Amino acid sequence: MLSRIWFLLLSSLITSLVLMSTQAFANEAISINLLSNDKVYDNEQMISYDLVVKNNGGKLVKGLSVTAGLLDIKSLDIDGKSVNAFTSMSVEATVTLGSQAGDFNPYGNLNAKEVVLAEGGTVTYHIEAKVSLAAAQEIEVAAQLASSFLTLESNLVSTSRALYQFEMSKSADSLLYSPGGKVSFVIRVNNTGEWKIRNALVEDKLSGITAEDILGNKIAAFSTIDNITATTQGQGSSGGSFEAHGPDLQARDVVIAKGGWVEYQITATVADTLVGEILNYAEVTAHDELQRSNLVVIEPAQANVVITKQVSPSAAYQVGDTFNYTVKVENTGQGIAHHYRVKDSIGSIVVELANNGLAQYQQQNISGSPFKTWKIEVQQLGDHSVSALMTSGGTASEQDLNDLISLYPNESVTYLISATSKAVAISDIENTASVTSNIGNRQ
Repeated sequence: MLSRIWFLLLSSLITSLVLMSTQAFANEAISINLLSNDKVYDNEQMISYDLVVKNNGGKLVKGLSVTAGLLDIKSLDIDGKSVNAFTSMSVEATVTLGSQAGDFNPYGNLNAKEVVLAEGGTVTYHIEAKVSLAAAQEIEVAAQLASSFLTLESNLVSTSRALYQFEMSKSADSLLYSPGGKVSFVIRVNNTGEWKIRNALVEDKLSGITAEDILGNKIAAFSTIDNITATTQGQGSSGGSFEAHGPDLQARDVVIAKGGWVEYQITATVADTLVGEILNYAEVTAHDELQRSNLVVIEPAQANVVITKQVSPSAAYQVGDTFNYTVKVENTGQGIAHHYRVKDSIGSIVVELANNGLAQYQQQNISGSPFKTWKIEVQQLGDHSVSALMTSGGTASEQDLNDLISLYPNESVTYLISATSKAVAISDIENTASVTSNIGNRQ
């Protein structure tokens, strides 16, 4: 009985020593190494790895399991929230003579069973995975190897997201506009970084641009967006998808090659009653980073206002005559003459009167107005122009001409002032009219 016990103890010890020797051999002989084929990753793009399992020893090894659960790996989004790093993956395997890659699903997490490594043999798993749209931070990947006698972990491979660097600018073909005229913009985005820019969004919210119109209201600066086109430089660059006639530029899925650029040309028609500044900028968003272009300011073109005055009759008058004054204000410039003040102080004219019409003063000359009555009428106004006097009825009696106007280019306003002189007016009647802009220029 005692000898039997010693025999069992000796057998167990020998078995343990053999297992320990086998495990030590396996740990030293088998290696698992993960290699990344990409320096950086980009969202919704493929990234590939090579997982190399090698038998460095002189004995055949069976019953291995190799796993790489990329679909379970998490990364962080731009807000620091945990998100899936990958949305899909595929696996292919190559082996050296005598080795076997085992059984695995080629379209999911790698979980290869019954892997066999021949003496000096290698199994290489080629893994391709699609990066999720949300991932923004480093993605760390490792693989594992296991059997009944050992467990190994590969090296950890960390891949950062591609760093985008870009510059944006906007310009206009002219910094002055005419109402109803054309304005052209050029928007350009340059890739100044080391990596191709993908899935960028370029925007110019043209329909949201407002400015003051001839009536003082805020209106859309452009009546139509006539055309939007794109040109690019660099292999693989693309202007993305956008509507060629607006109402806004919203180019999606823009791609800009390293060292390349994308440029958008926009032609728009200015609203025909616009008088205010047009202020605008464009935006580009890539990798959740928003960058604005420089501000473009387009001013209204200058008006050129001319005022003339004529009187009939122009010869010597008789007391009691009626005078017809014609005051005409014209805009010969390219822009709207906005908020100009037209004045003719009829009631302030002073001449010498023979007397005031009363018996006690019949032999004494006095000063006073030469007119007994007068009437002002807007005789003509351009189709696009505005007159406060015309809006209020178009006429005024025994009041000075004091009208606020806005004149469209190549349009005019004409006033007829009919004044009847007093019977006692005996000296020359002199009078001028004036027009003054809202910033004080006087004509």
